Amino acid sequence: MRLSRYRGGVAGYGTAFKLSVGLGAFVETVTASGGAGSSVIILGTNMTGASSVTFNGAAAAFTLVSSTEITATVPSGATTGPVVVTTPKGKLQSSKNFMISN
Repeated sequence: MRLSRYRGGVAGYGTAFKLSVGLGAFVETVTASGGAGSSVIILGTNMTGASSVTFNGAAAAFTLVSSTEITATVPSGATTGPVVVTTPKGKLQSSKNFMISN
């Protein structure tokens, strides 16, 4: 069997592709549940400049780790519901409810 030397692209250096599937901005928690005082990692897109994080309306203390990651503390008084991150471009709401456990 003889292998071809052609590998694609200019001078055989390969070809770069970009794939866009049209996903919009989102936020999701890494864990699905936690109690008051527990630390929760929130992953998402375009979270730079986030001004608030809420658990079903209850304001949480949070730290912006990067444009795609926030660490938040579940506030006392939070109830089961969506997590919302407010950014300069608008509010991003989780598609699944975060369950508050005791």
